[in-house]
Amino acid sequence: MKASSKVILSLVAGILVAVLSHTAYAAGNAGNRAIKKMIHPNSTRVLVVADNKIWLNPDACDKSKQVVLAAGQLANDKVYREMLTMLLSAQVAGRRVEIRTNGCIAVTGTTYPLITQVTLL
Repeated sequence: MKASSKVILSLVAGILVAVLSHTAYAAGNAGNRAIKKMIHPNSTRVLVVADNKIWLNPDACDKSKQVVLAAGQLANDKVYREMLTMLLSAQVAGRRVEIRTNGCIAVTGTTYPLITQVTLL
């Protein structure tokens, strides 16, 4: 093989690896944070804002200054209520939570990470 062919093949392989690795970040860890505030605009959503930091954004949503707990996106209402209770407990106690997200959800035209798991630390 010519040197130029090897360089082109290496570049194509590098681009392919970069594209595939980006999809590997989807559905992942949004971080380990303390909760600054929670906004409960209606009975089906809670917006969680981290204390002094933004959340990680594994799904490349528009913004990650908050993550969203949405009742209709979970297995059932009981899971939603349990996660909400954990988030409220963490905020009141000043404890940190580990949040896992999967996908994005629109809030007033901007997408934010969607919470799928909450771990009280």
